[in-house]
Amino acid sequence: MPLSVVVVAFGGLVLSIAAPTLDFLAFGGTVLSLFLVFNLVYLLILGTVGGWVGAYVATETDYE
Repeated sequence: MPLSVVVVAFGGLVLSIAAPTLDFLAFGGTVLSLFLVFNLVYLLILGTVGGWVGAYVATETDYE
């Protein structure tokens, strides 16, 4: 068998093993980045609402 055929066959084998792993890693990375974005948005909303409530309570409360 010519060497190029062996190299191509070996490359195909390596790709067939590596492709699902890379797919999984890419999918995991996408999910992780989405999770981080949602987490940041959640914290931003929480902080904004918390700030509004805090400011409202501070302005409406009479310290006597």
